[in-house]
Formats: sequence, structure tokens, C-alpha cells
Amino acid sequence: MPKRPIEQKAAKRAALAAKGKSKAMGDDGKLKESAIDVGKLDKLSKIQEANANRMKELELQQKLSFDKIEITMLAHLTAQENRESEKLEMERRLEMESK
Repeated sequence: MPKRPIEQKAAKRAALAAKGKSKAMGDDGKLKESAIDVGKLDKLSKIQEANANRMKELELQQKLSFDKIEITMLAHLTAQENRESEKLEMERRLEMESK
């Protein structure tokens, strides 16, 4: 039988390990590192995938918002140019009529 650990928690883990009710213990009485839990890993990968999808959605929304602002600005400039051209056309007509 291995030497009983001095610490209370370590002794408890050793007793449980001897009964086969806890995680594997090393020869030195310390807890062995266990493999990564597959369920936790799957959950983490799903969260990361959802986060990546959310980031793509945000980028797309930002791009659409920028495009919408750009279209609005272009429409405004077009309207200004149309007003200016109508004004010039009107001035030209008035000059022609006055001659």
C-alpha cells in the first residue's frame, strides 16, 4: 500500500482512488491529469462557431450600413446637381427670352 499523503485533501483523494471512486492517482499520491472532456470540448467548439458566425453577421451588417450611407450620400449629391442644372437651365431660358 502506498504511503499515506500528509495533506487532508490528498489523503481523501488517495482513499477514494483506492476504492475506485475518483480520478486516477499517481504513485506519488498526486492527481494525474485527465484527458480533455469531449463534451466540454464539443460545447466549446459550438460556442466558438456561434461566435464566429456572429462576427460574420456583424461584419455584414456593418458593410450593409456603410453601403446604405454611401448610397444616401450619392443620392443627395445627385439631387443637388439636378437642382443646380435646373437652375442653370432656367437662367439660360430667361436669357434667351430676353434677347
